[in-house]
Amino acid sequence: SKLSDEKKEAGKLSKQLQASKKEVTKLQNKVDMNSDVVQDLQVKLDLALAASKLSDEKKEAGKLSKQLQASKKEVTKLQNKVDMNSDVVQDLQVKLDLALAAS
Repeated sequence: SKLSDEKKEAGKLSKQLQASKKEVTKLQNKVDMNSDVVQDLQVKLDLALAASKLSDEKKEAGKLSKQLQASKKEVTKLQNKVDMNSDVVQDLQVKLDLALAAS
């Protein structure tokens, strides 16, 4: 009778153990799923950060490109002024030479 009671108790414990194992397995599966979700989100976040960095760099490159274009225009304007002034200087030099020759 004592042995029979112990067998019953062992049977109950065995069932509880099986149930606990199933629960652990279910929880482990949830953990795995959540880990996958976390990994997926991490990848997405990394991509988003990389894309935003790239976007920032593109914006910066765009700004620099505009500045470069503006600088080139300014240089061209200044170069034109230099050329005009050179022409004026040459013209004045010719006039001076002619005036000196005439005198």
